[in-house]
Amino acid sequence: MSMFGSEPSRGEQGSAAHGWDETVGLLTWHFDSQGRMTAKPVAAEPAARWLQSSSMQRVLASNVGNWLGGAETAPHELFAGCRLVPVSWTNAGGETELVVIMIMEAGALESPRFETICEEHEVDPAGMRAAMHRCVLTPDSYARQVSMLLGRANAERASAAQRHAAAGDLAKQLAEAYEQISFLYRLTREMTALDSPKQFVTALCKQLHHLLAYRWIAVRYVPSRLAIQGLEREVIVEGELPFPAPMFSELSSHLIEAWQADDWTHVLEPDSNAIASLAGSQIVVEEVTYDDCVIGALLAGNKEGEDTDWSTADSQLLDAAAGILGAFHQNVIRYEELRSLFMGSVRALTATVDAKDPYTRGHSDRVAHLARQLALAAKLGEEEAERVFLAGVVHDVGKIGVPEAILRKPGKLSDEEFDHIKAHPVTGFNILKDIPQMADLLPGVLHHHERWDGKGYPRGLAGEEIPLMARLLALPDSFDAMSSNRAYRPALPREKVLEEIRNCAGTQFDPKLASRFVTLDFSEYDAMVGDHRHQDAYAA
Repeated sequence: MSMFGSEPSRGEQGSAAHGWDETVGLLTWHFDSQGRMTAKPVAAEPAARWLQSSSMQRVLASNVGNWLGGAETAPHELFAGCRLVPVSWTNAGGETELVVIMIMEAGALESPRFETICEEHEVDPAGMRAAMHRCVLTPDSYARQVSMLLGRANAERASAAQRHAAAGDLAKQLAEAYEQISFLYRLTREMTALDSPKQFVTALCKQLHHLLAYRWIAVRYVPSRLAIQGLEREVIVEGELPFPAPMFSELSSHLIEAWQADDWTHVLEPDSNAIASLAGSQIVVEEVTYDDCVIGALLAGNKEGEDTDWSTADSQLLDAAAGILGAFHQNVIRYEELRSLFMGSVRALTATVDAKDPYTRGHSDRVAHLARQLALAAKLGEEEAERVFLAGVVHDVGKIGVPEAILRKPGKLSDEEFDHIKAHPVTGFNILKDIPQMADLLPGVLHHHERWDGKGYPRGLAGEEIPLMARLLALPDSFDAMSSNRAYRPALPREKVLEEIRNCAGTQFDPKLASRFVTLDFSEYDAMVGDHRHQDAYAA
């Protein structure tokens, strides 16, 4: 007997149909059309104690009815990285049966929730991991296991023509179910792209268009109800609309704005709806909701193929996708709230530096802006450029530890005073080092005053020993210092500043980055300088 298999439940005959997963190692529960368990997993101790526990039975009981009835098709997450995945099919008698498969991602067995489960069932975590390790599957290995499962199912049904035909239907439906599960799995993984909402929604439409036999898939939001930016005026369409996009935008907007949650039909008919009439086709629609309010809709129209009528399976997949859109909307809002809180805290830190040295007011913001521009010009990705931007915002936070008299001194600094200034990168590093979210910013904070020739501080690093983030900050930091009025000298003209950067390429600055920096567009930087001067004048 393998570590995992399925054995018939008490009172069942245990036919071949309920044993086919034993040879491929999947951990499964089987249910008939009435929701009765016909086979359950067999597992080594201590895993069996959890799998056969009353808490697991309650989880299954609360989901099986919905899965069989089609009210819900999405996997059930037991804890982060561990899901119960439903796969249903129609048997030879025309009844729906169900297999529930446990799938774990890498790392799931190390999660805090897994440790809690072990404590709740009084089992040793190490023993539990050893017993459960075969459940850890990548999407590719899951596909191979399902393929083996289907092969076994087909072989055991080949004894009779009717059963062979049923196996063919089952194989097709399992293959379709697997594609849909994979689609939902990919979407849940891609929901982390919270700073690119349009990109996520576009990817969702593209994948649905690939899976379903509809000529077009679209997402339309109600701008007045949308709580996130970036999608207000967007009509995202994958495929070919049978009428002009502006017409679709106007008609769908009026339609969705009139809806209340759960009080409308999921299918628009050509004889009763303007959009469906223009399309000459049924249109399947699923609401996208947030906080019990309809914020938009997911639409699919002009089904193609032999059967052009919508199906329950179409609606179920679209419903699951619309649910993910609603959850994504909520996640983006939470992300923006946390990001605003984080940036507010960061700006509070930099504001304390500005308060000590009015000559550098806005310096960190301007350095951050130019550093992001330079990062993108150097072919770094958007995410990396954003981290460079944040490093720019906090790069001088260590000046909190420099006495105001030194920061504001109009004349030349003494060696002792300059030592205070040179200490600010280390001070900033020490202030930020215990904040986990800023761990990757620390190289920029600590080393932005290093020089390409090794004559900088605090470590005297040279060339590519200097972290890239620090090299990206060094150029805008010096540029803004030379371009700003200081206590000891007025701002230098732009051409003089750029000439100085060219002259210092290969000595003070990374030469490749310096050549890119002098070609940047400084118009937005100049606007920021104007805004900061206006703020200074208002404060005065």
